[in-house]
Amino acid sequence: MITDAQRAEHKAAAEALRAIETERAELVAHTDDRHMAALARFEAIEEIAGEPVATCEACGKAVFAGEPVLFGADTDLCGDCAPKYADLVDDNEVSGFVDNEGEPLSPVRRREIYDEHLAAGGRPTDSMATIHE
Repeated sequence: MITDAQRAEHKAAAEALRAIETERAELVAHTDDRHMAALARFEAIEEIAGEPVATCEACGKAVFAGEPVLFGADTDLCGDCAPKYADLVDDNEVSGFVDNEGEPLSPVRRREIYDEHLAAGGRPTDSMATIHE
């Protein structure tokens, strides 16, 4: 059973909470119309394009179906921010390129991937991102 002191504390806390909620509502009231307009634009785009399949970790751009994306173990990158095939064969021995198990790719394996891409008609400047359906 609640004591009188607890009941009084509950009432004081409820009053303080109501006062703060009123103050917060007043602080954002001047942005309500702009917020609703932005939300409507956002929802209209997603109705046409669908929800993004990823958000680029480098630039923050939303990536939608049909756009290039490089899904990584920890990082998703848009086509603009994804590495290029030429990056595979940089002189740098340490790279962020890993296999499906998360193991670093050896310089030899990176060269093989690069050569396979070129043999298939690709260019060194091609993004490693692929179209996501």
